[in-house]
Amino acid sequence: MQAKVYWVTPDGVEHPDAIRADLLRLAGHEVKCIAPGLQTQHPDAVYVIRADLMDGVEGLKRTLHAGSRPALIVMRDAAHAALVQRFLDERGDSGSLHDVMAASAAPVELAWRVKRLLRLERRESEQLAQVYYDRLTALLNRRTWQERAEKLARNQVDGEGAIGVLLLDVDHLKQVNDSYGHEAGDEILVFLADCLREWFAPDDLIARFGGGEFVVMLKRQDEKAVTRDARRFIEHFCTIRFPILTGGPQDAHASRLRHREFWRAAVPTAPAQRDVTPLSISGGLALAHASLGLEDLLEAADQALYRAKGDGRGRLVVADELAESLAREGKDLRIDHFENVTRVVTERVTSLITLMGRRLMSEATRDAYHDALTGLHNRRYLDEHVERELEAARRNHRALSLVFLDLDHFHDINMTYGWPTGDAVLRAFAGILERSVRTIDWSARYGGEEFCLVLPDTELQEAVEVAERIRQHTEQLEIVASDGRLVRVTTSVGVVQRGSETTAVRLFDRVSALARAAKQRRNCVVAAPEEA
Repeated sequence: MQAKVYWVTPDGVEHPDAIRADLLRLAGHEVKCIAPGLQTQHPDAVYVIRADLMDGVEGLKRTLHAGSRPALIVMRDAAHAALVQRFLDERGDSGSLHDVMAASAAPVELAWRVKRLLRLERRESEQLAQVYYDRLTALLNRRTWQERAEKLARNQVDGEGAIGVLLLDVDHLKQVNDSYGHEAGDEILVFLADCLREWFAPDDLIARFGGGEFVVMLKRQDEKAVTRDARRFIEHFCTIRFPILTGGPQDAHASRLRHREFWRAAVPTAPAQRDVTPLSISGGLALAHASLGLEDLLEAADQALYRAKGDGRGRLVVADELAESLAREGKDLRIDHFENVTRVVTERVTSLITLMGRRLMSEATRDAYHDALTGLHNRRYLDEHVERELEAARRNHRALSLVFLDLDHFHDINMTYGWPTGDAVLRAFAGILERSVRTIDWSARYGGEEFCLVLPDTELQEAVEVAERIRQHTEQLEIVASDGRLVRVTTSVGVVQRGSETTAVRLFDRVSALARAAKQRRNCVVAAPEEA
């Protein structure tokens, strides 16, 4: 567990005594010697304060002025330790992540105590993160945001400037999750979180409220600036076409850099890119007034958000402008909100029903055209689609070859080793077929231990080479039977190229006759030229 360490001495110079900074360097830490009160560049560093070399506690006071980083304080003796402890008690640091050690302690104790501080600090950070931050995006969680926003809103009553509560929701997030998986949806949420950090000011309160919903409390010089910042963020975000990557979770730092590039309108190429998704968010903005509490602001922002979604998404609606517009039209705000919520929920339910229907149709089609055991196309698919392939080949004057494969002695395998082993043989052979052909080729289980390969745009000689490759791979196949015995398999193959056939039946007659001829010799390929 390595860390950056600031070694604090009265004059900013390392002293050649028993407690040396080199002991930490040998442990793998990066150590820099500084004087008390000097500005540091690494806020995550650990301090080792050589209080034993300082007069009084002034140097210690200047070093600990921030009070946020763990510090190991080296003391001279018991009297000095009592002085340091009294100082820590007075400034309320007695429960902080500070540790003490005597200057007379064994040198090895130094590295041990620094390591212990790091471990305690990391554990405390993880605990605080669980309490205050959203686990996925590392933004504030809902409860923490509300507590801090309440304070900010109360302090703003008589203050200068304007405050707004911006409620954001990722449009069609469920469709992304359904189409690409929840990892893709999570990546978009993390991307949005990074964009929010990049755009809004450091003192703006940003949180994930849950699901695809985020909230920002922002303070600007006037209401126009609040509205302008919120609207520009949504407009820019909706122009981004974001690449969804495969390959599992990315390195956090690399992802952050990549997200920043896309937010700044850069479009780097990515070899792992699977798809590019247009992103869209809707927003509702409520401006703070003296008469409105935080719950009122959130309610108004939510009403504006649903109006934005109801009006077509990818836009910002300001609550005050919405209320004025409805008042001019003589409409009730609550009724308008109910209509917008109903419209959005109806769209979601309709989308869900449509998606479920498509899945059911897809599954039904797959079941109708695929063999359950091998995963290959079944006889029904073969009969229907070979006719289409034959017609396309005749119409476009292109070659078409057919390969018919029959596993040798398959009945004996079932009788000798059992049907489960026979099923394993069929699945393994199907895998060989799938791995041995191009993407435009396709295979099917004809029935029992008989299979067929359809090879569009393939001359006879090339088809024979494919068949021979499959025969060799099958000959090398080894299947372990249920009882542990080794099962070897061979196949007999017939190959033809289409000729003057006008129907698939005639083509199957020729190729099956060649497969029967191969079956007489076993484990061979028999081919015939195209029929005149």
